[in-house]
Amino acid sequence: MDRSDIAFLLKVSRPFLWPIFPLGYIAGVIFSGAEWSLVTTFQAVLLSFPYSLMVYGLNDIYDQETDMKNSRKTDLGINSYRENLVKYSSCLVALMLLFSSFITINLINLAAVSGMILGAVLYSVPPMKFKSRPVLDALTNGIGYVLIPSIAGYSLGSNISHFPSGFYWVAFSVMGAHLYAAALDYRPDKEAGEKTTAVFLGRTYTLALATVLTSVSAIFSGIKLLVPRTYLIALSFGGIALRWRPDPDYWMSKVNPWYYLFIAVTYLFFIQYYLYPETVWTINHIL
Repeated sequence: MDRSDIAFLLKVSRPFLWPIFPLGYIAGVIFSGAEWSLVTTFQAVLLSFPYSLMVYGLNDIYDQETDMKNSRKTDLGINSYRENLVKYSSCLVALMLLFSSFITINLINLAAVSGMILGAVLYSVPPMKFKSRPVLDALTNGIGYVLIPSIAGYSLGSNISHFPSGFYWVAFSVMGAHLYAAALDYRPDKEAGEKTTAVFLGRTYTLALATVLTSVSAIFSGIKLLVPRTYLIALSFGGIALRWRPDPDYWMSKVNPWYYLFIAVTYLFFIQYYLYPETVWTINHIL
């Protein structure tokens, strides 16, 4: 393995997304009241670059036909050697995650970590490939990005029966955000024979569903902090914007600055919320 292969692994792991999975895990740890230890730190670190490599690497190697037709995607220079490199790396990551879970001596954490590993495989790898199955593609994103990582962290300090309901509402916003992206990928996915929710429903109904999901999250999450509240409300207008200017090429030409802004605001969402852990995510805040 040379430097170009290392650069390839870094690129497919989406460095700007490394914090996403650890943030959900950290949120769970904080809300559970668990104390930080070498074990929790080790598990959080594994959910950054290593797990991102597994999730996005498998996605890239099994999605090459679609990506070639998608103007949002760039040529990653994938060959048979690099395909095997991603597969072997994913196996190593899975083993490390399982080891980190075993040493917690916590069955809920083990179940959640196993779910993350299984989800990464089922989402991208045939024959299941949830990414190409209507409803399952969006549902997997909500569960995989928000619920399972946060449950893994929460299980380390509290009974899972007390799991905060707000995480479920935030999962709706992630499902909606996924559907916005799926609507942008409608044409290349359809040409490649992928059966995503967007292809199944059509762009118009997909955007409508995404708007409903993000709006529900903004209304019922009970979040009143300025940054996350504004973020969720703004996200709910994404469907209107995409419907107003449905040409995907228009949005593709602008996707880079707006995408990074979206990621930055997402981080602010979590950071501000973590600074105020006394805020409760329940519907009681708006009744």
